Amino acid sequence: MSDLLFLNLLRTSLIVGALTLILTLLSPFWDRRFSARWKKRLWYLLSLVLLAGIFFSIPGGRAPIVVALPEQTIQVVHRQSGIPRVQAATPETVAPHAPGHPGGGEAPLMDAPTSPAPAAQTSVPLLHVLKVVWLLGAAGMLTHQLIKERHFQHRLRRWAKPVECGRLAETYRATCGERGCVRPPRLFLYADAGGPMLAGPFHPRLLLPDADLTEDDALWIFRHELTHWSNHDLLWKVLLLAAHILHWFNPAVWLLRRMAGQDMERACDEQVLAHAALEDRRFYGIVLLNVLQKCRGSALSTGFSGGKRVLAERLEGIMSPGKGRGALPAILCMLAAVCAVTLVACTVTSPARQEPSASHAGESTVAATLPLTDLSSYAPPPGMEPDLVPTNAMGEVLLEQTLPDGTEIVLYREPGSAYTKYWALRQGDSLLRFCMEESAYGGGSCAVEAYADLFGHSGFRIEVPRGAGYQAFDYFYLDEEGVPRLLADCANLVVEHDLNGDGEKELLYFYHGTGEAVYYFGRNGTIYKADVTGLLRERFPDWTIEGMDPEHWDNGCLPLIYRVGAAEDTGEYGPEKILLSALLCFTPDAIEVLIPEAQAPLDNQSEWAGRYYTLLDGVPVARYAGETGWTPLGPAVAPPREWEYEDLAGRDTATTLFGEPGISMQMVDAQNGWLAATYGHGVGGADTYVYRTHDGGGTWTETGQLLQAAWWPSKTAFFDNEHAIISIGRFNGSPVLITHDGGETWNRADLPFYGDTWEVWDIRRLGTQIVMTATVFGDAYTGDETLISYDWGKTWLLDRGEYQVGLRQNRDGMEAYVRQGGAETAVEPIPDWDADFPRPVELRSFENIMGWNGFLLSNHTMTGTTTHTYYIVEDHDIVQIADSFGFQRDDHFVDLDGDGVRELICNVAYNIGGTGDVMIYRRSGDAVEVAGVNHLIDPPQSPMMRMPSKRYDESTGAIVADYHYYDTPEKDYTRAFSLQYDALAFSPYE
Repeated sequence: MSDLLFLNLLRTSLIVGALTLILTLLSPFWDRRFSARWKKRLWYLLSLVLLAGIFFSIPGGRAPIVVALPEQTIQVVHRQSGIPRVQAATPETVAPHAPGHPGGGEAPLMDAPTSPAPAAQTSVPLLHVLKVVWLLGAAGMLTHQLIKERHFQHRLRRWAKPVECGRLAETYRATCGERGCVRPPRLFLYADAGGPMLAGPFHPRLLLPDADLTEDDALWIFRHELTHWSNHDLLWKVLLLAAHILHWFNPAVWLLRRMAGQDMERACDEQVLAHAALEDRRFYGIVLLNVLQKCRGSALSTGFSGGKRVLAERLEGIMSPGKGRGALPAILCMLAAVCAVTLVACTVTSPARQEPSASHAGESTVAATLPLTDLSSYAPPPGMEPDLVPTNAMGEVLLEQTLPDGTEIVLYREPGSAYTKYWALRQGDSLLRFCMEESAYGGGSCAVEAYADLFGHSGFRIEVPRGAGYQAFDYFYLDEEGVPRLLADCANLVVEHDLNGDGEKELLYFYHGTGEAVYYFGRNGTIYKADVTGLLRERFPDWTIEGMDPEHWDNGCLPLIYRVGAAEDTGEYGPEKILLSALLCFTPDAIEVLIPEAQAPLDNQSEWAGRYYTLLDGVPVARYAGETGWTPLGPAVAPPREWEYEDLAGRDTATTLFGEPGISMQMVDAQNGWLAATYGHGVGGADTYVYRTHDGGGTWTETGQLLQAAWWPSKTAFFDNEHAIISIGRFNGSPVLITHDGGETWNRADLPFYGDTWEVWDIRRLGTQIVMTATVFGDAYTGDETLISYDWGKTWLLDRGEYQVGLRQNRDGMEAYVRQGGAETAVEPIPDWDADFPRPVELRSFENIMGWNGFLLSNHTMTGTTTHTYYIVEDHDIVQIADSFGFQRDDHFVDLDGDGVRELICNVAYNIGGTGDVMIYRRSGDAVEVAGVNHLIDPPQSPMMRMPSKRYDESTGAIVADYHYYDTPEKDYTRAFSLQYDALAFSPYE
């Protein structure tokens, strides 16, 4: 710990200790007048200040509060006799040029006869001694608590007995239902508990000392402990204990922790008895008296207990309803605590440090504002005038659909024509035609869908192909006479949402990829249409729009990727073009263009972002697109430090980077840049070295070798001066390496893949999001997966477009969670996942299985001998639709009944090398049904035979059964049976 942090810790402890004493003195008055709930929150706030206060500092420009400490050191003087003399020395007693000391030498420590031999002196600062003492005390207390908790948990595992049935279990389940508890703590009997308690902050258990409780006693005890559980009091006890360990030397912190525990119990009493009658309160007090003993639990448990004085105060509180909430005095105290935090934010005189760059802070600036106030109103393009024809004028019907409001829409061919088609409304025996199509496309890519509340209308949207790469989305509404009128014409990819925050929906569509965007918005009852890409080109003529990403909005803004300057094909292994990121933020009157501050100002962007960079004979060079010659930027780049000891292809004698390494070189702003140079060593691997520049590319300094990389990079992404990602190709685990400190350290990304191999081929920064695409190669699935990170690559979620799926640990173990629109919803905890023996967990996407798109969650054993896979969809709710299990995932997707929807066939195994079986899943409406195949195969012909092991063979479409004898394996045989779909007996899947 640095001196600054240690001094902040001392100041934090001093000020919070003073507040603790003040609040303790006010407690008798508070307890008589106000609820304990707000006072408990004050203790929590003070404990947070104790933990976080050491990091607070006053913003730049403020005068620091300096705590004056004597410049005192411990002088240890070693004499030749071996007997040391120790004295606390101050600047007055030790000075290099003490006044009155001849020759300007060191002043003597004390008046003493001159020793015949000189003394060797060593100075140890007093602050360092205090830091060592503090560290030893904190480590000792932490060790004591860990040992104590471990012994307690060991006794629980050995002696605690779960209560699964009986009167107590029924009462507990009823109480849990009454309190609305989801996944409540398990109930145990533990004779050594000494009293009812909740133990274990991360895997809580409710402990009872014995089962001799009346139903009423048990009811109040359960209410009390479940209130602790719902308030997360055990987690707050962990926080209080952490603050106590950190400030073990301060008696006031010991007092804070004790007072917080007492108010935690009082607040719990108040919540339990919030609406209780006087008789119930009296009975609750009797229960408290009956069970109160000294609790022999752990520091991380709640106890239905207390001392005599505390018991008397609790009983007084129980019988005194109607106290004030105490919110106002608590808020005043919180303001005092905020003032304390400001006082804690002290600084000491230290060398000035450079403020973090804007790129490190991740801040953005408004580069331009594109006004939308001078646009002309939108007029729909002219089309056919609606007309009535009889229904017998229809040829082949390509699509027919009834909307929720009863409107019937039909798409049909004109009789005798292969090209002319009409959209029409059925009106009895007539058709009201409103749109004509001239193309050879059929109806397979056509659709109709209702919409509501768009520019003051509700109606329907037709989807129809009108050219190569052109899928039209036309919005229609019915006028007062019931005639369809075109509201807006869109194409390819449409976003229908309130984009500018005015409370009304707008339309944004992308034509021919995501580089061309068109925006519909309303103002004062009039519709306007803006060419977003055209506005950008007009404002930034040197920008080339690479694309926008409507699937990954960043805090309501549209991510944009662009580059500066003309495009140039540099070849597969040529220098890379610099891609920059921006955000488009829509407002009612304009579109704001935001760029990271590191990319500003725009005036000189082309000077660094519009160039290509590489090495020629070790010399850094650059050129603009279209130029034929390269401009040297500085001297040749020095070889890696590691080469000095490597006798390989002349590395140990090199004076610069030489040869033709793989080069990834890019500037991230006008001054800062990255260089990754990769050298192969035979056929067995490659070494990658990272260099940095901070002077515009003139000089480059090595930060080190990527020791975890044993092959050539598949993709590099340099985001700013601090953050970068380098993914390694499909070899030796394909690690993805991430840095957050400018390349000084690299950590391997924890990706939700397991067992299969993969290779990342695209990494993009979209605002504050990082999107990464990898091809995953597996026996069961091979395809691309998109991952997204919201924290610079520290955690990755599987991207499913409208939502993302991630993995995290909770108190019950490992769980998957769905992130959608900033909100997170937990999936059920992963079955059989043990925190003591964690198993690898895998996430993968699936498409069109039983008509659903979703993700699968696979739970593997550490040895890889068992895999359990769950198929999950997010369709308003998170629903598991199937599961498979066995030695490895062996699932198949086959359309068995010819309806165009693929069923799921799972080859499962009940143990390693054991009996195999086949499970077939199908969709029935919004439900799932499952069937086995036992009745499709012949049973064993002899009692000396095992049950046959079955599997589905996708190459033949048959069920293969292996018949085995117990004692004569030479008689084993295999038979294939036809998979007769109509003969399957399906039942609901649960």
